[in-house]
Amino acid sequence: MAEERKSFVALPLTGADRGRRVRGVPRTSSTGAADGEVVGLTTLGSVVAISPTLLPPGVGPTIIPGVKVAASETGMLAGAWVTLIDNVGVAEVWRAIAGPTPRPVHGFIKEDPVEAPPGTWTVDVYTDGVNDQIPVGAWAAADVGNRVFISKMAEKMTDDVSAFVAGDLVQALGYVLAVGATEVSVDFMPGDELYLE
Repeated sequence: MAEERKSFVALPLTGADRGRRVRGVPRTSSTGAADGEVVGLTTLGSVVAISPTLLPPGVGPTIIPGVKVAASETGMLAGAWVTLIDNVGVAEVWRAIAGPTPRPVHGFIKEDPVEAPPGTWTVDVYTDGVNDQIPVGAWAAADVGNRVFISKMAEKMTDDVSAFVAGDLVQALGYVLAVGATEVSVDFMPGDELYLE
């Protein structure tokens, strides 16, 4: 049986072969930016994937672009778990926290807030998908598969809620997918907001 051909015909629009039919060989891997024309790639751990920005509406994570950051919250960092609060008809982003003054998790951010125009900070909020920007801290490879919850430390997560007390919020965030050298990835599947009595 003859080996299956794995090639394609292309019609370059630029360069020396402009307008000529040429035979090419498809890539089976990518080094990202080093491949030049390969755009819109992102990584989850060591897996190369298509960036959500290239997906059509309704496919991939839901992103609320350019949400105003509350004045007291401009120091939040990429990977933070956040809540959305209505401030006189304007949505504002705050750090989520389990207690003592609980704020439930509505999503997460993948980039630090930006200041534009001066004095106004905004950030894109992801309400589903994978949060792959969480600082690794004390998390280790042995934590992969652990269910995690919003912590009593603003914007952080924990896998141990045994020290929570009456009035604290116990809200599951999802499961740890990967622990890299600098970031942890969590598949965001928020649970119900349960308050201890």
